[in-house]
Amino acid sequence: MPGHLRWGLIAPFAVSSRAARVDGQLYDTGRGWPAARFAAPLGVAPVAGPDAVEGATVPGWLVELAPTAAAALLAQLDEVEGAAVAWEPASGAPAPLVVPGFAGSYRRVRVRTADGDEAWAYEALAVEATWVALDRWSSLEEN
Repeated sequence: MPGHLRWGLIAPFAVSSRAARVDGQLYDTGRGWPAARFAAPLGVAPVAGPDAVEGATVPGWLVELAPTAAAALLAQLDEVEGAAVAWEPASGAPAPLVVPGFAGSYRRVRVRTADGDEAWAYEALAVEATWVALDRWSSLEEN
């Protein structure tokens, strides 16, 4: 989101952006950043577990990236976000990505917004017992 932790990486390549919502649940991790679980990521099975709240949505931003920068920026975000698996945009095939200290915690998935747009998003693979379900993330003091 504009003004939040990763916006500095994304903003130079953003062509447009607007608020969007995706079916799923947002959590406060207690570590200075939120995490999401999505009800129906596209092309992959939802992660197992009783973590989603029926009827909940994850608020966020839909950002259109400059086509010439999208692949490199997504690779950089995969590393920063600690994505365990990156999904190749051209083929949709999984490609393993190992990030020390984070490997296995998150994955990049395709999601469909409430308005019907497809987008990439990062999803937690497990919800920890200490995480608290949220309606929205408002903290600007992110780590």
